[in-house]
Amino acid sequence: MRRRLAEVFKPFNHLIKSLMFVVKNKISQEALNDMFSVAEALSHDIKGAVGTIGSKLSLTLRELERLNEQGAGYHQLVLDVERWKEQIRQIYDHAEDLTNQVREDKINSPLSLSEEITAKLIAPISDMQNGIDNQLKNKRDLVRLKEARTAVFRVNRILEGLLYELREDNALTYRPTNMVTHAQNALDSLYQVRMETEADIIIRGNASMRADQASILVMYINLIENAIKYRRPGQKAEIEIILDNLWLRSLKTSYDDLFDKITGPEEWISVTISDNGIGIPPEERRLVFDMGYRVRTDDNIPGSGYGLARVKTIIRRHRGKYLLETSKKGGLEFICFFPSIQH
Repeated sequence: MRRRLAEVFKPFNHLIKSLMFVVKNKISQEALNDMFSVAEALSHDIKGAVGTIGSKLSLTLRELERLNEQGAGYHQLVLDVERWKEQIRQIYDHAEDLTNQVREDKINSPLSLSEEITAKLIAPISDMQNGIDNQLKNKRDLVRLKEARTAVFRVNRILEGLLYELREDNALTYRPTNMVTHAQNALDSLYQVRMETEADIIIRGNASMRADQASILVMYINLIENAIKYRRPGQKAEIEIILDNLWLRSLKTSYDDLFDKITGPEEWISVTISDNGIGIPPEERRLVFDMGYRVRTDDNIPGSGYGLARVKTIIRRHRGKYLLETSKKGGLEFICFFPSIQH
């Protein structure tokens, strides 16, 4: 009888445990969910991506040995790469340890987890990235080291996204924000990739809102970078950023399924980013906002799978709505709606 009762209540064990954790540590259920989500990302995505760095560094060592045999003189760099490989092993172990600490309730707040990720993962990865960048300044023949650098950069982007997931809503600072200015700031941040790909980007309209400005910049960078990255083979990206001021009643008329339960405020803005790229199949449009999910493509397009998950969090924290549609040019149209006044 006891065994049968245990089987009946087994599915509720995790729920009961999480509720006890919430009460004990005085954090919200949403914050707890964020912590477990980040822990799973550390367990799977980060450990896998860190393993890729290790593989790339091993290939780099072979490349350096070959070049040294030809008299290249990269002996000090060999020592640096061996040191980075040891750091990677430590970072892998730290990611596994942090995952276990969250699962065993030994880390009891998003802030504590953020501090641990910053100290044990982001700091050494950033140091490694800076070291590789310095080595690559005058060494253009190191193909494998460039690949390692790309892998390191990807891990850094994933970790930054995880930190944003853990950032509590009350840490946001809402200020009057001109959305054109921040769109232009995002374009400035993406100057190098825009020049390399010859992306054609224009901004139309104007709008302002009260927003956490750092978050808005991150949103713009992720959406514009995706539009450039997922361009059609052989074509340059053509991207429009369209800003508009709207009334709630007009949104209820045009997008009833999104706004039927919204009662206020009356003034909203829209941010539309439209491109001519490969788009996202309708059946995947809900999935792309899951942490770690990447769109299936024929090309091996680099990415972390965390950009749109971060965008979704930013929109939610600004009480916004979003939808994905096919653009007039056959690519993707990402539309965000925000109330002009937040808090």
